[in-house]
Amino acid sequence: MTSLGRVHINVFGVGKKTVILSHGWSDNSSCFDALIPELVSSGYCVVAIDHVGHGLSAGKRAHLLAFVEALDVLIERLEHERHDIVALIGHSMGAVAIMNLPDYRLMGRRLVNIATPVQFFELMFSRVKQSGISELMLKQVLERITAKYNTKWPALDTRFGQAISKFKPNFIHDEQDKFAPFADVQLLVEQHSTPLFSTSGLGHRRILGDTSVIKHITKLVS
Repeated sequence: MTSLGRVHINVFGVGKKTVILSHGWSDNSSCFDALIPELVSSGYCVVAIDHVGHGLSAGKRAHLLAFVEALDVLIERLEHERHDIVALIGHSMGAVAIMNLPDYRLMGRRLVNIATPVQFFELMFSRVKQSGISELMLKQVLERITAKYNTKWPALDTRFGQAISKFKPNFIHDEQDKFAPFADVQLLVEQHSTPLFSTSGLGHRRILGDTSVIKHITKLVS
């Protein structure tokens, strides 16, 4: 249960080591349908979350901090149930949410970020501007949301960069991603000396079903 409603999770496999999957905006855990069987066959217990307002979870509203909260609650519950969580895998905003978790949730775990919009707020403001909505209005909305979580929205960007520098996650990204520019990720991994596995022609969503990507993820987790 989160502050915005009950979260639905899907559990696959009975392995002793657990992998958590976090989907992106306007998606659900089914985006990992091609990856899950491979992880299960490799001996993992896979826990795929439907974030609040997505899939089978409750709620009609969602935002980045709701994603972060849901993951935090999920990890706490799994740890209480003595799951050995070895990896966190996120797609798009689900990856940004993972990197905004507290350090103690990330420590000692393999992190895989797929199709990550690393310039998260810059992209948000750009799209808002294109739609004709006032930037001031968006800032006011962000301030109201983040105030409820006792933080400020620019701190989420700062936290994201700090986590990358500290935990060196693996990035997987397509060169033709129209929603999360490849150049942004390329610059980020160069700045922080983090691994990048690139593809071409798969875009933002189809990358999740690619055989080479799935094999690479399975290798990273093992």
